[in-house]
Amino acid sequence: QPAQPAQPAQPAQPAQPAPFNYFHNPLAGSLSRKVIPASWMHSFSRIHVISLAGCHRINDQSIRSLVTTMPLLDTVNLEHCARVSDSSVTRLISLIHLKWLNLSSCIRVTGNGMKMLFGTVEHLLLSRCRMIDDEMILGSMRVRKNYGMKKTPNQGIVFDRVTNQSRRARPIRTLHLAECRHVTDESMLRLNLNHCSTLTSLNLSRCTFITDISLGRILSFLSAPLISLNLSYLPNVTNQSLEQLRENKGNRREAGSDFGGKLRWLKEIDVSNSGCDSLDI
Repeated sequence: QPAQPAQPAQPAQPAQPAPFNYFHNPLAGSLSRKVIPASWMHSFSRIHVISLAGCHRINDQSIRSLVTTMPLLDTVNLEHCARVSDSSVTRLISLIHLKWLNLSSCIRVTGNGMKMLFGTVEHLLLSRCRMIDDEMILGSMRVRKNYGMKKTPNQGIVFDRVTNQSRRARPIRTLHLAECRHVTDESMLRLNLNHCSTLTSLNLSRCTFITDISLGRILSFLSAPLISLNLSYLPNVTNQSLEQLRENKGNRREAGSDFGGKLRWLKEIDVSNSGCDSLDI
């Protein structure tokens, strides 16, 4: 048989790139253990919303840099940032546009540290901050009156005038104090009703020292429709508190009907393991 003609050599195929299954940051190595240039930080100065939830390395020094770099922030989420303390809260006071703050599970934040911010943030989430106590509310009232309180070893409790206030009072629309077991009727009964009448979301779960006396006072003064209400594990709260929603004439007028009152607007309600035996109000 005649010899077959030689086949022309096939051009070499280019190597196929590896499947793209992760993001490669070419600057990761160069930025390791180094300070980001100040000129880069200028691009962050107009940020309004930031979430650092679960960033366990965030500490008070981080918050100090954050406030300096992003002065226009109005929404800050620091949930589960366990190294954040009252020192960070002091820095957050300078954010004059701050309206939404989540410090849930920040176990080092105390009531004394929060007194300057309480009443100036519309949406405040402090669930599982177990060092929050009555001083947050009582102390904020003294601050609003332009007085601060300090304790000295020899003189007991004295008043110290506070002259620097850059934040103004805002209506409270969201208040979450779940598992803040040191918050009691003593402070809730002194809460400024004009500021909390706009509440649309209230979470007092496991605040076992809250009773019908203080809760009923708040619910009876509401002028905005409740959307979320959590009263779970409150043994001293009964149907008597919920009935205040029906007695409030403003509630019925807002809802547009006598039937149901403010409960018509509720999207979420939890009264499990509380003293409430029904929702027939």
